[in-house]
Amino acid sequence: MSRSKLQITTPPSGNVVTLEQVKSHLRIDGYDQDTYLSTLIISAVKLTERATGRALLRTSFSISVDTFRDIELPKPPFVAISSITYLDDASQSQTLATTTYDIDDAEEPCLIVFEKDLPQLADTRLPITINYSAGYADADAIPEPIKQYVLMIVGSLYDTSRSAHSEYALHTTPTARMLIAPYMVGEI
Repeated sequence: MSRSKLQITTPPSGNVVTLEQVKSHLRIDGYDQDTYLSTLIISAVKLTERATGRALLRTSFSISVDTFRDIELPKPPFVAISSITYLDDASQSQTLATTTYDIDDAEEPCLIVFEKDLPQLADTRLPITINYSAGYADADAIPEPIKQYVLMIVGSLYDTSRSAHSEYALHTTPTARMLIAPYMVGEI
């Protein structure tokens, strides 16, 4: 059984949806709830990323793996690999040459295909680290159904905080799931 560990090295910046879009969606005027709505946006984006298996905005990741096997890079859409490093059999950090692997990004998630004759690795846990970036360039590049799903979750969270009978508890309905179904990757 192979192992891996994924970490965010540079979090995204920017907004998937703006506070103004949320207020328009919820038909809220004024500014007294802006701070609260901003926290709901953050939660809704995290829930959407979890539901879809995607990075919604440009994010840098580091994934550590235990062998030079073909590996799918989580959190599409894939942008670029910045480096692949490994601990050699003398436990020295080395950078893998770009000529020793191919990137197959024809489908999501992206697949790294390694050559067969690669260096020996140190006898340690997760000796290979792949640094890469993924996510949409900005909010304008995010598909509208995903943004609508984020708005639905914000609405559900907002309405649930005000009432036990939420008219916005739609993010669990078949219609809401159909919005994001084409963008879901992997088993979440």
